[in-house]
Order: sequence, then structure tokens, then C-alpha cells
Amino acid sequence: MESQDTNICTDSYPKTIEQWWDWFDSEWENISNIIHQNIESTDLIKNIQIFKDSRNSKIKQFLEKCWDNIPENKYNEDTPGWCIFSILMSDIDLLERQMNTFELFKQRYQHFINIGKIKQVRQWQTN
Repeated sequence: MESQDTNICTDSYPKTIEQWWDWFDSEWENISNIIHQNIESTDLIKNIQIFKDSRNSKIKQFLEKCWDNIPENKYNEDTPGWCIFSILMSDIDLLERQMNTFELFKQRYQHFINIGKIKQVRQWQTN
């Protein structure tokens, strides 16, 4: 996917989790440069890379730490990747919805496991 950051600091924004990740992936080189310029922790950078590669929503907490370390007015729309990074950070709650969906799935899955265990216990009690 080619870079989208061609002065699109407009009303455009990702509307789905998939779009958020697509934008992040397409601008990764530029976003990575911004991160490296502002973060000295190699562990933080490694975690961002790991969670990016697996599209894991836990990346949110690491990106927020990075974002908090970027001084105000350091970048502008002409900085490659800055516009997209700003938009993605303003819509980072999409990732929380991804986490909540996964947690809901785990809860439902656990519910069915528990039902299966109850049936096994009832069968054992009747035998």
C-alpha cells in the first residue's frame, strides 16, 4: 500500500479497525522515524514493532507512551507521516474496541467451556 500522507490533514480518518491498521502499516516507515526521534527506550520501540507485526491492540498503550513524549509543536503537516500519525492517535480508541471484542469472545468461549464441564459432571453423577 503506498503512502497516504500527502497533505491529507483533512476530514479523512479511519472508520474501521482494519482501516486504522492499514493506515498505520502504510505509514510505518515515517511513523517509525518519528518514534525513533522521540523515544530512547529500545524496549518500547521493540514492543511497538512486535504488536504492529501481529496487529495486536495492545500496541495502544505503547503508542500512547510515545505520543506523550513528543513535544508540542515539534512537527507539522510537512513532516512525513506526522499527519497520519496524528489522525491515528486521535482515533486510537478503535483499538480499544478491538480489545473489547476479543475479551467478549473469550468470555463467551469460556461460557461454553463451562457448560461442557457442567454436562460432564451431570453425566458422571448419573452414571
